[in-house]
Amino acid sequence: MVGIATGFGYWVALTSPVQWFPEKKGLITGISAAGFGLGAVFMSDISETILTNGKDVLQLLEIIGISYGVVIFLLSNLICQNILIDNEKIISTVDFWRSAIFRKLFIGIFFGTFAGLLIIGSLKIIGGQSNINTHYLIVGVSLFAVANFSGRLVWGFLSDIIGASLSIFLALFFQSVAIILLNIITLSNTSYLVISFLIGFSFGGNFVLFAKETAQVFGVRNLGIIYPYVFLGYAIAGIAGPISGGLLFDFSGTFSYAISLASAMSLIGSLVFLKPSIQALLANYRNSGVIDDLPSLKKND
Repeated sequence: MVGIATGFGYWVALTSPVQWFPEKKGLITGISAAGFGLGAVFMSDISETILTNGKDVLQLLEIIGISYGVVIFLLSNLICQNILIDNEKIISTVDFWRSAIFRKLFIGIFFGTFAGLLIIGSLKIIGGQSNINTHYLIVGVSLFAVANFSGRLVWGFLSDIIGASLSIFLALFFQSVAIILLNIITLSNTSYLVISFLIGFSFGGNFVLFAKETAQVFGVRNLGIIYPYVFLGYAIAGIAGPISGGLLFDFSGTFSYAISLASAMSLIGSLVFLKPSIQALLANYRNSGVIDDLPSLKKND
């Protein structure tokens, strides 16, 4: 029931703002997704404070349940649909399942989150194997969460400028590079924190860019219909990623193979959007008249 409720809350909090700000799909999606991620950071600190003040776990859940329930009940009454999108065409399930862009979105978010979730669950252990100071291990996990939050904002804002396809390619490519650095360089306290930030920053793009591209391709009104199917790629990755990393560690006794797998998966996800990102760049150049001013370059090139 909690999982279903979280899905409902995420769906509404993501789709409703995009309906009201369709010209800034990336930024508004980034703000919504960042709030979703930052809430977990604040709740961790609040929960720790409540528990240290003598409350047990069941009392903590009671406090959270009641307070969240009151806030959600009050604020949900302020949500309404933008009637200006009612004239957009509704796409049937069969139509978007058959489309190539839907498959790319599904595969892309699977590969991107597979890599990120594999590393997230093992980040503290990876640092521990490299003899990183315990204090820096704790700071690294917190820094990852902050980077994840800020990455959602920045990637959302950037996608409104350069387009979602190119942003997806860059985010997953940077994530791949940041992850493989865990194998390439000798980790120190400082490098561990830097890499944790870079991975978290790139990983945050997964929760913004695929929603932005879904709304861009299929229309704002269809975002709430189609994006849950795209997001299933994340759900599958949430199971497959950490399990794959754990199995590789059990067989080899080291996380180096799991790190390599995560980096390769993120790289594959980025390459899925390499061609669309190039096409988007060429389209921008055509619209700006740059290609028309180059007589030696054919438009269909």
